[in-house]
Amino acid sequence: MKNVEALGKILQQDLKEGKLTQTRIQEELKSGTFEQTLRGLNPEAGPLLDDIGQEMKNHPNVENLPNLLNGMAGSGR
Repeated sequence: MKNVEALGKILQQDLKEGKLTQTRIQEELKSGTFEQTLRGLNPEAGPLLDDIGQEMKNHPNVENLPNLLNGMAGSGR
């Protein structure tokens, strides 16, 4: 859960700094490019995303990861 919190803080900071917008996040989540963008904007996000992905592979609700990311992005409003 610490990785998710850390990733949420990165997203909030990117929104605050204007690196990302809610519209861009939504568009990239829909197109499947959000992870690449986040990795490009924040090198520290890569290992967090990798760890979260590994944790989710063993979780019974793995299909909820996009919803989790969407919820985190929405919390920065």
